Amino acid sequence: MQNFTTLKLLILIALGSSFPWTGYSADVESVYGKDDRPMVLIEGNSFIMGNSGIEDETPPHRVLLSDYYMDQYEVSILDYQLYIKETKKEIPKHGAGIIPILNKVPLFYKEPDLFQLRKGELLFSAGGFRTLTESMNYKPYKWASGNADDEPAYVSAKDVEFVLTLHPDYLAEPAKDVWLFNVNPEYPIVAVTWQQSMDYCRHYGKRLPTEAEWEYAARGGNKKGKYPWGDESPVGKATFKTSDVTRTRPEAIGSFPPNGFGLYDMAGNVWEWVADWYSETYYIETYRENQQVLNPYNNVVSGDKVLRGGGWTSVAEDLRVSNRNHRSPDKPKLNIGFRCALTAK
Repeated sequence: MQNFTTLKLLILIALGSSFPWTGYSADVESVYGKDDRPMVLIEGNSFIMGNSGIEDETPPHRVLLSDYYMDQYEVSILDYQLYIKETKKEIPKHGAGIIPILNKVPLFYKEPDLFQLRKGELLFSAGGFRTLTESMNYKPYKWASGNADDEPAYVSAKDVEFVLTLHPDYLAEPAKDVWLFNVNPEYPIVAVTWQQSMDYCRHYGKRLPTEAEWEYAARGGNKKGKYPWGDESPVGKATFKTSDVTRTRPEAIGSFPPNGFGLYDMAGNVWEWVADWYSETYYIETYRENQQVLNPYNNVVSGDKVLRGGGWTSVAEDLRVSNRNHRSPDKPKLNIGFRCALTAK
């Protein structure tokens, strides 16, 4: 994934969007969002949404969309971490201790037996302790600053005895409510609820995409392809589960080539929340023969929200651009993330 340079582009936000659930729009041709993440302009067009022969994807029907912007990448852990720093919102802890990442350390990990070390009123930095002993096995990470070296040092019970033998004048104090992070910050954020995803987007003047916007964007201009790139196998094109590979984590965002619209990871890596409530019969209810549906959005409250795109635990069939999944909006999961959209005026 590229390193994004901050562009001082003005995003003009205006009320009166055609979407009743957001007031945001933009009338610049291409933008970096307020979260300093690149967005791609998706020019409005009509397309055939859905797939015949699959119950909740039928009937295929023509949809007309207005112009909108789409995040080029899924929201990363680093992106969400900066949001937490700005807003002081709750850290998504729902997946703690479940998913093995890298060297078997979970995505969000709470070590119950950590200590801070003090000498008088001085709390030693993580960097200082790393030079003190090589037996430090834990990389402390606080979401407050986004930089482990800026935070106090924490040592495990296994290490604290060793440190105190070298420095008996140190005082070891139990560290309370410390969450460790030991994963690539460019992985997509996971274990967020639908509301946490929407709150992130709204904080930066955006919203979640509608289901129709998501599908059109995923197709990348490919009208009939099974996947964002066409009908070829997803092997080597997306992060997903195969008969030969059982994955234990997603990949860094942007690890595979983009689709025709320049969007990354529209298949695989993580499922993505979208704005719509799920209804198995929504396509049937909105279908009108020889007519096209303008900017469809299902705002009829049901038990579940729609998920799109497939994830690292998915099989190839789940990665189809028309595939619909759903889940209770307040039940996060380790293979669910999101990206944002913005209405273009």
